[in-house]
Amino acid sequence: MNSNVIIYTLSLLLIPFALLRQHYIYRKGIQQITIHWTSNLVIAFILTVLVRGLAYDTGADWLAYYGFVVDASKEVSNYWAEHSEWFFKETVTALCSLGLWHCTFFILVSALIVYSLLKISSLYGRAMPYIIIAWYPIMFLLSLNIYRQYIAISFLYLGVYSWFKNKRKTAFICAVVAVLFHTSAVTFIAFAFAVILMARKEINVWMYIVLILLSNIATQFFLDRFLNLTAGFSSIFQMGNSNVYNIREFSDSMYGTTYTWILMLVNMVCVFYSDKIKDLYGNYKYFHYAAIISYILYPICQQELLSRILLYVQMAVPISLGVLYAHYKLKKGVPYVLICLSYITYFTMFLYYLNDMGENHPYRILWDKY
Repeated sequence: MNSNVIIYTLSLLLIPFALLRQHYIYRKGIQQITIHWTSNLVIAFILTVLVRGLAYDTGADWLAYYGFVVDASKEVSNYWAEHSEWFFKETVTALCSLGLWHCTFFILVSALIVYSLLKISSLYGRAMPYIIIAWYPIMFLLSLNIYRQYIAISFLYLGVYSWFKNKRKTAFICAVVAVLFHTSAVTFIAFAFAVILMARKEINVWMYIVLILLSNIATQFFLDRFLNLTAGFSSIFQMGNSNVYNIREFSDSMYGTTYTWILMLVNMVCVFYSDKIKDLYGNYKYFHYAAIISYILYPICQQELLSRILLYVQMAVPISLGVLYAHYKLKKGVPYVLICLSYITYFTMFLYYLNDMGENHPYRILWDKY
């Protein structure tokens, strides 16, 4: 067990533990609440942000961002940055003009990610701690590397939160900012329309479970042909940052697929029990159907380009899992046991990849680099 496992595992528990000590959350139940920024929560928030923000060299993309920040502070051109979105470049340049630490960008992004997660989870009160815990095994690892995309996801979280609070102008602004930071965020719109259609059709849950099964089976035999059909996705990335992605190269970079069969069973269980409660809580139906899309597409998206597109619907999965856990925790019985096993499965994979990441990118804070 390396430093990554110990440090990140301990840090992920800080905010959930602080929330569990706020008894008003439980009096409100699984419904929208106002976050009370108690001293415990503030301290937990700051520590969580710093643990993420101060980490040095968490991946290849991290070094690219760091190099741009250093060059921007010296007013030197950066080739990598020339292929990124204009709004992102101007934001970093503005920060660097203030003469701040080189790590300031990473700390601010970390704060944005954690804050947006708190806001979206506050839609479901009692489920807040479990939503935040579920976010880590599903979304955390990539957040240490692909910063522009996670800035976009954070603004989309804030946009969805604002939309459900009937603040439509704020939601629109958040969506525009998300696209300005990473053009691929436009795919969120397509996913949102798909969710709306699914919510209106009310298809039997077993149809979705069968689709998850078929998706896993088909992926094992027809992935290469599918990748040829998805070549058009590369244009989404090219629009904003001139980065062209070769589908054949991504085909060779596929992640292992053995574990997808285990996740298939986990996801089927989650869909089945989520369907039973989709109408019980405000706006939960959106996250329910978005999670279903994610589960269906997950086996198809086990390579770099498509896995990044998947994030814009996968961001709903932690909310769904958190609400599921909070609901069935009160009921106990078989459903609760199965949801617990789902959490255990996700966290087993999470700890494995954290440990693996630690071999090449161990947790370090290098003050002299900042």
